[in-house]
Amino acid sequence: RHNMPRAAARAAARAHSFAAHHRRHSSSSCRRSSSSSRASTSSSVPTRTQACVLLLGPRDDDLAACALKLADVAAAHNLRVFTLSHDDVDGLTRDGRELRLARGDGDAYALRGSGEDAAVVALDATDGILAQLGYECVLCLVVGGREVCLGEDGRGSRARRCANRAAVSGTPTVCATIPTTTQTASFEPCACALEQLVSVVLRVLPTKSPANNPRSHFPFPTNGRWASLGTAQLPMDDELARQVLDDGGDDFAAKDCWSLGGSGTVHVNDTAVEHTTPQSRRAALRDAFVEADIYLDLSVPAKWTPKSKFRAARPGVFWRQQRVQAVFDDEVPVDSVPTDRFGRTLPSQTVASDVRATDRDARFVRQLATERLLAARASSQPSPSSSTSSDARPLSSAFRVTKGVVVADDSPRGDLDAVARGFAAVVSVPTWPFAHAFALTDRVFLESLREDVATGLPSFLIDP
Repeated sequence: RHNMPRAAARAAARAHSFAAHHRRHSSSSCRRSSSSSRASTSSSVPTRTQACVLLLGPRDDDLAACALKLADVAAAHNLRVFTLSHDDVDGLTRDGRELRLARGDGDAYALRGSGEDAAVVALDATDGILAQLGYECVLCLVVGGREVCLGEDGRGSRARRCANRAAVSGTPTVCATIPTTTQTASFEPCACALEQLVSVVLRVLPTKSPANNPRSHFPFPTNGRWASLGTAQLPMDDELARQVLDDGGDDFAAKDCWSLGGSGTVHVNDTAVEHTTPQSRRAALRDAFVEADIYLDLSVPAKWTPKSKFRAARPGVFWRQQRVQAVFDDEVPVDSVPTDRFGRTLPSQTVASDVRATDRDARFVRQLATERLLAARASSQPSPSSSTSSDARPLSSAFRVTKGVVVADDSPRGDLDAVARGFAAVVSVPTWPFAHAFALTDRVFLESLREDVATGLPSFLIDP
């Protein structure tokens, strides 16, 4: 490798890296795409690549409603709208099995797989569905339906995981849900809000071809990203810089072969203070959205109307407790806390309800942290007559995992707070884990909370 010309070494290394990538990911994609070609009834495939918008979701009726809403918006940008429904199941298929594809009416398709499977199969730039049809996706819309993607719940939601897969492919993505578990709830409010958001988003995105699918990050993007580590944007002291940036003397074409672990950027050990402006941070956010290094999560209250407003938001503060119920073979109920003297009576608020909580809806909520603290104190003072917890209660034979009790706290610009007040919450979600080279810094992410006064949408989608 070291005797090769620099260009040849770079090409060989890139091919080696991509071959390794496809060994991990593309064996199943090839099988999936073979079924897609069998499913298509089209007599010809366009010879020239065209641009499109893709809608993914578990329900055909929701997809059809959104496609109808978005038809005029997409047509204004010469974009075709495809829909791909999938099974309402979890996970990503990794064992290489075939996922069958069926064609419905018009540009509607259905895949026997999860939402994550659908995102991968549709958007793969080599053998994916759209690639075979001769189209490139400039915007992916995950129509997640009726699912809570607020706060911490968003990380584990099916819709959000599907959206993340789409974004990882390099496709700009919007995830849209109504935060309810009532499957009969109307999806019309979400479709209306999505139409308004997409009309704004398409003014920001390139609509001829996606900017970053297939992904090409050479050199790494550095404006407002963790790839700027060691520069004035993200400075380090000298000792930390030596620890982080030392490559250990391994010069295996590292400077040429970015895909094999090259740093991707020039690091300057600079302790100067970063002087950025709100405009430059908004530009960094726009770049990240165009390159799918962030995506948008839209949570729409069930009673939202086209006259309602959006709210630039962040994940709200709430968590679930008391999710597990013990089950015993003898079915003898066991009171886990016979005398709970430390709980609190708190107002109960239904998410997206236009009626604020009052004392009439109050419920008793255990204070588990207080219970644990008092139990620890009690255990440190043994008594001859006391018994251990294992002696006091038998171990259950099974468990039921429930929705539990949701405990929430107010958080400025939290998505839960926004939805509870009737706003459609728009959260900018990082595609990559914290501190990933392509991830935005906190200072840039803070700018995502700045709103357009007229609409409430994040201003980086509107203001230059």
